[in-house]
Amino acid sequence: MTRYTEVREQVRGQEHGGIKLRDVERRMGWSTAVVKDLISEGLLPARTAINPKNRCPQTVVDESDLKSFNAEYVSLHRLAKEIGVHFNSVSLQLSAAEVYPDNKFDNVRATFYRRANVNPVLFQSGTTGSQVLY
Repeated sequence: MTRYTEVREQVRGQEHGGIKLRDVERRMGWSTAVVKDLISEGLLPARTAINPKNRCPQTVVDESDLKSFNAEYVSLHRLAKEIGVHFNSVSLQLSAAEVYPDNKFDNVRATFYRRANVNPVLFQSGTTGSQVLY
């Protein structure tokens, strides 16, 4: 008698090495719409790979691309969570310091800033409520 685990090992495809979009959403705290917007605008690189379980094409993001994006940009909500301050307060503070969202994200349903522009303002004012997570 054949075990299903033996059959599964024989028919399962090769791992694609990418991160499923659902996992990108969970890790970054973004909605499905935001992830789709980032990809369609070419701001977050993605590729099509074959799902090893069902052999259907699926869109994935490479780990290195997600890390690069996260190192360069931050959403308003993520930034607020990282520093432990309400997003409205962070937004007001950034506006007062004349730091505005990056206009590359105008067609994305979330507010994104360049980390390089945000960090000096927040550290200068002492707003950080906790350690910033990178």
